[in-house]
Amino acid sequence: VTNAMYSQPDGHLSTLENLEFATPERYKAFIRSACLYKDALDMVEHDPNLSWILMVSALETAAAVEPEFEVPPEQVLKDSFLPLYETLQSSADTTITHKVAPIIAPRLKATSKFIEFCLRHLPAEPCNRPDDINTRIIWSPENIKKCLSTIYNHRSNYLHTGQRFPSLMSKAPINFEEKPSVEKEKYWLNREWKEKDVPINLHSFNYLTRHILLNWCKSLKSKD
Repeated sequence: VTNAMYSQPDGHLSTLENLEFATPERYKAFIRSACLYKDALDMVEHDPNLSWILMVSALETAAAVEPEFEVPPEQVLKDSFLPLYETLQSSADTTITHKVAPIIAPRLKATSKFIEFCLRHLPAEPCNRPDDINTRIIWSPENIKKCLSTIYNHRSNYLHTGQRFPSLMSKAPINFEEKPSVEKEKYWLNREWKEKDVPINLHSFNYLTRHILLNWCKSLKSKD
């Protein structure tokens, strides 16, 4: 189940020892997450879109068994439905966001919980990064949060409308770029991409998924 998670010789195998401290719910969730992550790696060459879906599901499976995070309704709205949040914020009525957020937030909590879980277990930036800083992700909680929100929205669009993840996010990186180069691609493809819609490459999200799950497993000892 977990071979794919420990395919690199980085000493993380001992992390599994923390599972003995996990509650039954967390233990089962970790196994399910590991299976989903393994399936994502198995499918990456055949169907990258499915790999995206499975990696998001692996993280969401883990997040589902964690306690609810206390997130203000306005923050939930901002994380989960940014266009609506910005529209409300631009209203002449300065209290409209405060009034609407508590009504909508309960329907959006799944997104917020996914993001907060990932940020709580966010790994340090990779040791090896592209030489070109323009192809690097800004490794800050604020920027990673935006990436995660976009990824979750792409996943929701696929589940509800069949719209696949942007193919640009699934291309094999030539020089291990961490995000698509929109400026370069527009000369090769007859399409204009918005950088905010394609903020990260699949191989970079793989790094996030793997290490978020590992960090979560490490935290089980201190929690239980």
